[in-house]
Amino acid sequence: NLNNLTLDRLWLHRNSFTGCVPYNLTLTREYKVDSGLPACEPPGATPTPAPTEEPGSTDARLASIEGRLATLEQRLSVLEAVVARLTGQPLPTPTPTPTATPTPTATATPLPASRVVFGPVDGSIEHDPDDGLIDVYRARGVTTADAIIEARFHNPYSRTEGDWSSGFMFRRPRSGWFHIVIVRNNGVWYHILGTGSDRERLGAGYSEYIDAGADGSNHIRVVADGADGTLSVNGRHVADLDLSGLTESGSVSALGSYFTGDGVEGKSTRFEDFTIRTLTR
Repeated sequence: NLNNLTLDRLWLHRNSFTGCVPYNLTLTREYKVDSGLPACEPPGATPTPAPTEEPGSTDARLASIEGRLATLEQRLSVLEAVVARLTGQPLPTPTPTPTATPTPTATATPLPASRVVFGPVDGSIEHDPDDGLIDVYRARGVTTADAIIEARFHNPYSRTEGDWSSGFMFRRPRSGWFHIVIVRNNGVWYHILGTGSDRERLGAGYSEYIDAGADGSNHIRVVADGADGTLSVNGRHVADLDLSGLTESGSVSALGSYFTGDGVEGKSTRFEDFTIRTLTR
């Protein structure tokens, strides 16, 4: 019976009490001895309600945070201005990481309809740098103007041993008249037009698709179609060709060296799958 002060005092002294002390015991001397224990609400008292969040208090806190951020930004601006004044240089701004842009891959032009009139043939072209002639392997019995001409040429040696050039001579109706398209060991392709005793370089350019390594090879394809043509190397489109200067039918040859100084005595240029297809319409 909590109204019995004697029992209440005994209970208070003999037990480890962790709750609140009955209100009537807080009026006795013993409560002061055991101070530190909270007192229970007096009889009839209205319990103190738990604090509740006022309407709109969340918005108020967010507004307070935003205000503090704005203050920090203002202080940062002041700091940047001070640093710029002291050093004469503004604070560096972060540089965004650049996004890699894929490089489009050059692809060979779709081939027109055609039929095989020569090959495929494997062979080699012997070098004779002292005879003053272009070293070639002629496709016997073939005369054409519009055709797909292709072969794989194996590089005969490294650049330290000598220069070389590989490709095709085509539309050669007579001596001195021709188109020549070649790749050289400097990684450059060339298009030369021969008209009698004249030689005109119609095009040239470096291509990353040309393999100039000592043990490398290059698949070369020329498409001749009227006044237009294309050059592809190792399956990649390299150049458009202007063939309008000579559109007559003529012989076709694989070429092993063109420029003066190309070729090494006793060496040869090996080729594979030398094929000629005339265009059909």
